Amino acid sequence: MALNMPSIDMASGITVNNPCLVISQLSTSNNLSLSETLDNSNELAIVEGGAHICTFQLSVFVSEQAIGEDRPPIDQVRDGYNIHIYQIRLEDELYTDMTPREAAYSYLKTLDEYSTATESTEITTI
Repeated sequence: MALNMPSIDMASGITVNNPCLVISQLSTSNNLSLSETLDNSNELAIVEGGAHICTFQLSVFVSEQAIGEDRPPIDQVRDGYNIHIYQIRLEDELYTDMTPREAAYSYLKTLDEYSTATESTEITTI
């Protein structure tokens, strides 16, 4: 899967027309926490927590064709000098029955900056 955009303004000030955006780094963590304490009545108070988190980064390719030709990305989506790291909670109902990668692309399509993006019909394996 990948997203095609009419254009994107890079942090460097360059506008790229018809780029293809691909999640190039993705990681998940699933942590659970448990806290047990005695309350004022000497009863056990149990608090469970944790989250299933997905973090990811986007690479910008000059086109879908560039991916097929094994060309490197021209950059990653950045906030100034720093690479933009997106994060979602996979336990949200929106992402039920989705892989982390599917959930990440689904999330991106809800953001204003990617509202004009369309799913690639040629890039299906990443």
